[in-house]
Amino acid sequence: MSGSVEARAERRALDAVPHIVWIANLDGLGEWFNERWYDYTGQTPQEALAGGYSRALHPDDLRSSTGTFRSAMESGRPYHHEHRLRGRDGVYRWHVAQARPLHDADGRVTSWIGTATDIDARRRAGDAMAFLADATEVLGAARDLDAAFGALAKLVVPALADWCLVHLVRDDLIVPHTIHHRDPVKRAFAWDVMRRYPARPLDPLDPLDPLLRRDVSYVPIVTPEVIARSASDERHAADLALLGFRSLVGVPLVARGNALGVLQLIRDGRRDPFAPGDRDLAVVLAQRAAVVLDNARIADRERQIARTFQEASLPRTLPRLDGLRLSVTYLACDRDAGIGGDWYDAFVLRDGRLVISIGDVAGNGVDAAVLMSSLRQAIRVAAFRALGPDEILTLTDEALANEAPERIATAFVGILDPCTWSLTYASAGHPPPILRTPEGALIALTTGGPPLGVGARTDVAHTIPAIAPGSVLVSYTDGLTEATHDIIEGERRLRELLRDDAVVHAANPARFVRDGVLEDGSRDDVAILVLGFGRDAHWAFDAEDAMAAHGARSSFVDYLRRHAEPASDFASAELIFGELVGNVVRYAPGPIDVAVEWNDERPVLHVLDRGAPFSVAAALPENVLSENGRGLFIVDALGEELSARRHPGRGNHVRVVLPVRHGGPRGT
Repeated sequence: MSGSVEARAERRALDAVPHIVWIANLDGLGEWFNERWYDYTGQTPQEALAGGYSRALHPDDLRSSTGTFRSAMESGRPYHHEHRLRGRDGVYRWHVAQARPLHDADGRVTSWIGTATDIDARRRAGDAMAFLADATEVLGAARDLDAAFGALAKLVVPALADWCLVHLVRDDLIVPHTIHHRDPVKRAFAWDVMRRYPARPLDPLDPLDPLLRRDVSYVPIVTPEVIARSASDERHAADLALLGFRSLVGVPLVARGNALGVLQLIRDGRRDPFAPGDRDLAVVLAQRAAVVLDNARIADRERQIARTFQEASLPRTLPRLDGLRLSVTYLACDRDAGIGGDWYDAFVLRDGRLVISIGDVAGNGVDAAVLMSSLRQAIRVAAFRALGPDEILTLTDEALANEAPERIATAFVGILDPCTWSLTYASAGHPPPILRTPEGALIALTTGGPPLGVGARTDVAHTIPAIAPGSVLVSYTDGLTEATHDIIEGERRLRELLRDDAVVHAANPARFVRDGVLEDGSRDDVAILVLGFGRDAHWAFDAEDAMAAHGARSSFVDYLRRHAEPASDFASAELIFGELVGNVVRYAPGPIDVAVEWNDERPVLHVLDRGAPFSVAAALPENVLSENGRGLFIVDALGEELSARRHPGRGNHVRVVLPVRHGGPRGT
């Protein structure tokens, strides 16, 4: 266009177009802008003609926009690009820019004419919808509240904000739950500030705390005065200022009328302040996060009720019978679905016989826990009527039909006679307990009855005439073997563990089984009940607990003095104990189990740790002053048959025959 009358008329017409219009020369510099450009940017004509378009571009869009325009000029093809332009108010808005070349009469390109159309609302709406879809997905996929807010924070930063903070209400206090920033140093500093200025009561006058007012705190520019009002003292205000807060949106997390917390999104000085559209997006985001938080709290409350009820229903103490050691463990699942209906029980009848039961009610939650308690109690009532295990299951099945005819449960009931060590038992669809003989053979107890609640009973009682000392009976619920999602692999892992005689000498065999099989946690509740037959002595303590270790050492020596010949070498036995425990302290600090069993006339000391594998040295180390290997050499020299081997999932099992002989009644 020239300065002709026609050109001036055309430019006046372009001034009336509801879009930004510009003309650039062959160097890409703007040589004319319509009035809408000046209205939007606030630039003067001199500023506009001196590279004003490039200066109005968002810094993050400058390179791609100019590069795309340069490619279009070189190829002669039309130009198209979406970028942000800064308005006279300092706020960037999205525009779609399009341009095409102008030609002279000979077809040569003389200049480029382009437009920039405001698409901010459409662009931000599309980005917001995509962001909310991603946020909904990460919130829904999280397995717990920590994972949900952690994933949300990583999505918010840096897409929407530089900081994402979540504060939750606990006992009328606002406490930090999530603090996220791309810079781990800043993140650590923020947590340190929160620790030094801990939870505070709800404050309706605090502009950063909208909980009591239930409204949104929208602070486009965070001034020192705003920070000072929210700080506890001058030092606190200075620390907050170091975090670089520039613009803030705080939205209460409200569900069903209850204020649960606050979601705070913060931008620092390197980014544009939050626009009203960002505030609206934060509100919708907080609404979805509040639903997740509310559901998590409801589920957690139900789990707590169910767990409390279940713990109250399980036996607080286990019976004590001479020659028998009972151990139990219960593991709640690590999922969100709630606690299940697993149980274990052990009690003594009036005639001295021991009754054990273990079972699993299908389902989870409070209902399953209540039904579990009812079935466990029904077994107790039936057992005290002097009924056999099969008859006990029949009456328990009737109780289930009366209370919850739509539910199913599995159960195992055994009655042990301590006079003969005979066991009579029956099972209703429960995983068969495993009996480990003193020789290490594994026998799955014969079972065959259907689960409770499925129809007519066909229970049959079975009897083991006598269980030999040194045997271990392991009963469990199916969460133990199904934890691997492959029941065959779970049963293989259990059997491999039980073949190792370390289970006999563990201070708590039930916990030993749990740790050895459940390497990766469990997707279901797990109950384990173990009966150990024999009179071995056991001690359990943390190897780093000097007082507990000293007490166990003294008890060990007292035990030997009561049961061994008076002339025995107790000093050497005590030294062996000390060296083995010391070896654990040096190389595998943590829980340690110690047991003494009598093998004919000689006691055998067993030490179980949780450390890395090691081998027993047959000679002193080359450096006789070195601590490495010297203790085991001393043990080998003072004792007999020293051996060490790895046992699945737990650590090492060291065995040594002590230099003493039996001289009195065996007992614990």
